[in-house]
Amino acid sequence: MNDLFYQNLGRKIKEQRKNKKLTQQALCGSDLNRSMLSQIENGLARPSVDTLLFLCKKLEIPLSYLMCESKKEEAQYKRMQTIEEIRSLYGGGQYRKCTVLCRTEIEGDDEIAYILSQCEIMLAGACLKRAALTSAVRHITAAEIAVQDASYGREEIRSQCSFFYMLMDAIENQKIPEMDVILKSVSSADTSFTLYLSLLSHTEYSPNSVSASLAAQLQEEVYRSYLLARIHIEKEDYANAYQLLRSVCLHSPGFFTEFFALRDMEYCCQKIENYKEAYDLAKKRLSLAERYAK
Repeated sequence: MNDLFYQNLGRKIKEQRKNKKLTQQALCGSDLNRSMLSQIENGLARPSVDTLLFLCKKLEIPLSYLMCESKKEEAQYKRMQTIEEIRSLYGGGQYRKCTVLCRTEIEGDDEIAYILSQCEIMLAGACLKRAALTSAVRHITAAEIAVQDASYGREEIRSQCSFFYMLMDAIENQKIPEMDVILKSVSSADTSFTLYLSLLSHTEYSPNSVSASLAAQLQEEVYRSYLLARIHIEKEDYANAYQLLRSVCLHSPGFFTEFFALRDMEYCCQKIENYKEAYDLAKKRLSLAERYAK
């Protein structure tokens, strides 16, 4: 083996040590002389097999990686190492870091494309929780792009994306989704939220078909209260509807319910001629719209 081989070997050991953020002393411990390691890393020493096995164990790399001589073999190993890191980041919920790493390895790899899309969906969900709707749209769009050429996962991601788009379109148009739109997204929504949306849709478009007994089927108290408030509005009982809506807004109902509850509370205030509060609620909705634009 020539000097170039040992220079490449030393370079790979040094790269792996730095990737793991280890000093030379930390890598050597009490088993290897630091000066010897320095010579190995600079291609000035020819380590024994036992020394190489020791370094491989400490660095958690296969001996075959150190011994490979072609750029192709080395690149293949580094790709495998990156893919393992991607899986680890995804499993640990480090979605933002994972998306950055995925984009270095996504070309031609359906698994990485799927992981990237799932990370973007999770980031979109986090944006929705803080009502940053424009940011959520960016992540959702990125999720769709990630799997557009993949051989699997496209339909699942599209279904999840359509659910997010449905909620955001409802806010933009200030109208609760119609039933056919909700049903198209049912596969990506949880059952309780789907039931809630379905009942709300009825109160928006066919109000006489929803009763208090149906509202009682909702497990979430905030959802029950909002649906009951909408039933009171249909009965022109604006005072009781207002009280229920007020309680809904005090209990962090989520961006979707908060927006529509404010819309309906403003309407109730106008009906009971409480114009000052109606004006204040209108300003709050404008403030929300600004927050949603982030």
